[in-house]
Amino acid sequence: MKQKKYMMSDGLAFSEEKDMKKLSDMASKGWVLDSFAVMG
Repeated sequence: MKQKKYMMSDGLAFSEEKDMKKLSDMASKGWVLDSFAVMG
């Protein structure tokens, strides 16, 4: 069974560098981005 984790984003248009670092940190821990919801 896949584990899921939901994370809030500040919006790539406003804080792209911060959000990409957060995603990179999660990827280094073994998490894989499955989808990205706009306004979600």
